Amino acid sequence: MRVVTLVSCLAIVVLLACRATAAEEIGPNLIRDGGMEQWRDIGPQEPWWDYLTVSLKTWQFSKTSAGRVLAPAIASQFYGQNGLLLRDEQAHRGQYAMRFTGQLYLAEAGKDDYQTADAQEYLVRYWAKGAGDTVMHVHVYGDGVPQVEIVSRTGNAEPDRWTLIEQRMRVVGKGATTIYPRLYAAAEMLIDDVFVGKIIPEAALPQEPVTPDLAARVAMAPRAEAPLTIDGRL
Repeated sequence: MRVVTLVSCLAIVVLLACRATAAEEIGPNLIRDGGMEQWRDIGPQEPWWDYLTVSLKTWQFSKTSAGRVLAPAIASQFYGQNGLLLRDEQAHRGQYAMRFTGQLYLAEAGKDDYQTADAQEYLVRYWAKGAGDTVMHVHVYGDGVPQVEIVSRTGNAEPDRWTLIEQRMRVVGKGATTIYPRLYAAAEMLIDDVFVGKIIPEAALPQEPVTPDLAARVAMAPRAEAPLTIDGRL
């Protein structure tokens, strides 16, 4: 006769308890080229030229030797009258980082990536180096008055080393339809490896069907060599 010892039973209970604990996954990066490796070379008669050189004439951008403007693929729209956005080779990872001051809306990686829903949570990560304050804002649009609240935030930029800034954010209110992330830097600093991803709770993860050969739960235990003694010790 095979018996399952108390230790084996406890191990099974712990395993099942761990599996029952709520888990979550992080979706892919919703923004375009957070690694700052893609920079557009923009000249006269090309899209964005008038926007960057006329509408944003108080901003400072990197330029080629031919006078063409360099803008990172991550950029979607600029906010405010003054700012700085230069390509810099002091990268946290890869070839380039962004030397940045001001406020910048971020371009989405793919069509419909910025669609959202009520109570959706997001994880924001990026690396910063500099003496200024920096934060990621996420605007929410919808039929009601939805907003995003910062649930938690860790990391503070330092002048002499790269620091990971991490924010966990949640959509609050009703009627949310889309988001629009906006990065803010109060003073000149380096920014690299920007990530914005949806937090997907375990209940929302796709479930894979269990094959018949794995459907039965099986617990393995060795044959007892002597009668069991109930002494309360594990």
